[in-house]
Amino acid sequence: MTKFYTNFQVDEIGRAVSVGDGIARVYGLNEIQAGEIVEFASGVKGIALNLENENVGIVVFGSDTAIKGDLVKRTGSIVDVPAGKAMLGRVVDALGVPIDGKGALSDHERRRLEVKALGIIERKFVHEPMQTGLKAVDSLVPIGRGQRELIIGDRQTGKTAIAIDTILNQKQMNSRGTNEMLFYHGIRQAINVGLSVSRVGSAAQLKAMKQVCGSSKLELAQYREVAAFAQFGSDLDAATQALLNRGARLTEVPKQPQYEPLPIEKQIVVIYAAVNGFCDRMPLDRISQYEKAPC
Repeated sequence: MTKFYTNFQVDEIGRAVSVGDGIARVYGLNEIQAGEIVEFASGVKGIALNLENENVGIVVFGSDTAIKGDLVKRTGSIVDVPAGKAMLGRVVDALGVPIDGKGALSDHERRRLEVKALGIIERKFVHEPMQTGLKAVDSLVPIGRGQRELIIGDRQTGKTAIAIDTILNQKQMNSRGTNEMLFYHGIRQAINVGLSVSRVGSAAQLKAMKQVCGSSKLELAQYREVAAFAQFGSDLDAATQALLNRGARLTEVPKQPQYEPLPIEKQIVVIYAAVNGFCDRMPLDRISQYEKAPC
């Protein structure tokens, strides 16, 4: 009789009382932990996020159309995912289960999904540039590997385009601000240099790029300020005309089509030419053509 009771297992069971928008409200899981994996009677899994007095909010990893009223069982496991080189080139679902038809993952480790981030002192300084292939970003508001990146702006001004081009360039994102007025004036990518900040990215910027674009941000700011007043008068001195002429070309140079990232070495040559006046006599409509010429 003693041996009969040695192998029994007690599970804590709850019931899904409501479901909507991928969230199930489950009653009865009083001892559940935040981030714990649960399993519905249908086999669908979920993760516990909101721990409230009366119920638990579960994010459902799968279809939620037929789980209302289902029994829900705790697993006792905090959500973790596969990690390591075995993940390279694989397509997995939210729990790290392969869905690409290539079989199970080879030798790999598992890591908790939610972990405490390293403190500032323990982190390595940003030192390596992350080239986006976008002249406006790499020259004026550079990004370093390891930075967090926020792209903000109005609708349809190119936020997603910047992200996609950056991703594409990694196969060969501080705060980044896009501007609706610049976008509708044909300046694309419509990055507002005055609103964009890069606190640590410049520390990782290539030395050659830092040297050639050092004064361009100031010249662009002066150009936009003078251009706003120049439209109210026609008598401009030679220095002002030269500033407007150079600024117009510095504004034209960062423009580039989507899905066409530019190698960093070519960016440096193009920006050097514009900053040092080699494009001052070139018609604006030829700027984009000249940079496509072989170096």
